[in-house]
Amino acid sequence: MDYPSDPAEQFLAASAALTAFEVVELQGTGMSESYWNLLLGRVGSAIAGEFLSACGSAFAKSRNAKELEAALGKRVMNDPKYGPIAQRIITLWYMGTWSAMPSAWSDTYGSCMNDVSQVVSPKAYREGLVWPAFGTHPQAAKPMGYGSWSYPPLVKVNTDAEP
Repeated sequence: MDYPSDPAEQFLAASAALTAFEVVELQGTGMSESYWNLLLGRVGSAIAGEFLSACGSAFAKSRNAKELEAALGKRVMNDPKYGPIAQRIITLWYMGTWSAMPSAWSDTYGSCMNDVSQVVSPKAYREGLVWPAFGTHPQAAKPMGYGSWSYPPLVKVNTDAEP
């Protein structure tokens, strides 16, 4: 599978694979640049680059989405260095929050002073992928419009799921 050469685009491609959303959907949140900069500030550019290289290796070994998922699981998610980063990127996109790296990880790979747990911003909350994943909207942040309460929630059907 194709993997971009620009680090910010690599971050988007890796994020799309990790979240099961399309790159264009992630771009549509308007959060990609903020999240990329947040990652750089939390783990540093060297480790972020290594993480993206590990993701690139998974992309290179994959011909389709199913193979990519398996390769990311093996090469990234199960890796003691890259797994915690991937977990935080997934949470970042879905919830708009960053959880500080575990102390054991920081002791081994280093830490940044600003690596603290936080809600990134009010916009990050509104744009979290959790809302479209559940077929709803962030309460009090993106109202659906007058009378929307009278309609049942939309259900997104996963056509890629196996029986």
